[in-house]
Amino acid sequence: MLIWAALSEDDSVLDIGCGGCQLLSQVNKHTHSLTGVEVSRETLEHGGALAKRSVVSDGQYLPFREGQFDRVLCSSSIEYFDDVALLREMRRVLKSDGSVLLTADSNTRPLPHYLELDFRKKNGNVLRFYTAASLWRAFQDAGLRPVKIQYLLNSWLSDLYFRLGIVVSWTGSLWGFLSLVGFYPCLAIDTRVGSAERGHTLLILARK
Repeated sequence: MLIWAALSEDDSVLDIGCGGCQLLSQVNKHTHSLTGVEVSRETLEHGGALAKRSVVSDGQYLPFREGQFDRVLCSSSIEYFDDVALLREMRRVLKSDGSVLLTADSNTRPLPHYLELDFRKKNGNVLRFYTAASLWRAFQDAGLRPVKIQYLLNSWLSDLYFRLGIVVSWTGSLWGFLSLVGFYPCLAIDTRVGSAERGHTLLILARK
């Protein structure tokens, strides 16, 4: 994800839906002006120290001034919100030359029916899933300028890992081990033979 971010040391970065700040732990290697926003105080307390500032807030009503950040990041959170309202808030807090980088869930790579039901049960608060076209359009409706978009988790190997993730709810020592072992092989296979037309996740970069 961060390959597209093109972060510099002086960038001010906002991560919306930061959870335990796992993404910010990677951003911290590139820049130190970090702010995390998370709706759950309990979740934020586990990793909030990684951010220069941690804020408990709904991402649709960001407590920041207009034009405050160089980069806004959002990892698999937009599907839980009114997407256009969230994207408009991202645009408001961006500097004039700022950019938004986010991932979103997509259901364009079919799952067996029993796994589809299990996935939706475990992700019951998800409001929508995206195609490349629908996510691109949401950005445009919010006044942002999409630059590029790409499906991720888009090969047979990452599909296998995604299905395992559903079974174990993406938690626990088993999933931690599987993630550690499988990340780079999945990335390599996705790059070589992944589909450009479908996947379990979308990555999009846009500018103000």
